[in-house]
Amino acid sequence: MNEVGRGAWTAALQLFTDSYTVVAVSARIHADWRYDAVATLRRERNDPRGWEAMWWDEYDHTPDRPFFPFRPTDAASFDSGLAEITEKSAATLLVSMSADSFRVSRIDDFSHKRSALLEQARTLLSRFGSQGTFYTNSGYARDAADHDFFESAAWVNPYSEHPFDLGLVALTDDEVGIFWSFDAS
Repeated sequence: MNEVGRGAWTAALQLFTDSYTVVAVSARIHADWRYDAVATLRRERNDPRGWEAMWWDEYDHTPDRPFFPFRPTDAASFDSGLAEITEKSAATLLVSMSADSFRVSRIDDFSHKRSALLEQARTLLSRFGSQGTFYTNSGYARDAADHDFFESAAWVNPYSEHPFDLGLVALTDDEVGIFWSFDAS
């Protein structure tokens, strides 16, 4: 996998244009990535490369609600709520996260858009290189690390104040990425 540049990253974020999604990356400064993930959820750090992030909820994030749209979370909450998945599975997860109710069947003309959407997802994941590690809150990952989220994505361990959310944590030795989509209805 080739590492992505700023322009390709920004273009690939368009995958989430029509969804309630958070995409943020921050530096790893702790040996335990979970502390860095919590700092990212709290917006305590900026992207170490200065690249674009997505926070669809800027107007709801206030000092008295530092985690919004996420529930207050500590590092230990990731232990029981996330499961590791493969890079291939992570790509199908990102595309599913861009769809209404996380179902690719709700993407207009999905059969024709499938390749282009997967390419956008792979571009985003390429930031984390071939040694990246990926985790999701989808319960399907507990049964199969290589789950195809085009088949189904909807069984989750929610992390947000919304009725339904689906997310991906992407890790390298240097960065932690948070990709999270919400059913904000």
